Amino acid sequence: MTKAEKDAFLGGIALAVYQGGMDRDCAAWLMKKVLRYSLPLAYRTIDDAMVLLVLEDAGELTQQAADRNVNGI
Repeated sequence: MTKAEKDAFLGGIALAVYQGGMDRDCAAWLMKKVLRYSLPLAYRTIDDAMVLLVLEDAGELTQQAADRNVNGI
């Protein structure tokens, strides 16, 4: 698996967990089987990805609020 494929796989798993479509334990098990991660590494990777997704959402909301202020909406 190339780095790009691995990143896409991890991103998909993180997004599924973040949106509530996949349980965290299931995601860690899947990462263990597919990527051969240890469970502690899998959980840490999921947690790190979740923080990035939360920050991304917060940034998007902040940008939308700034756009509304600039546009007078």
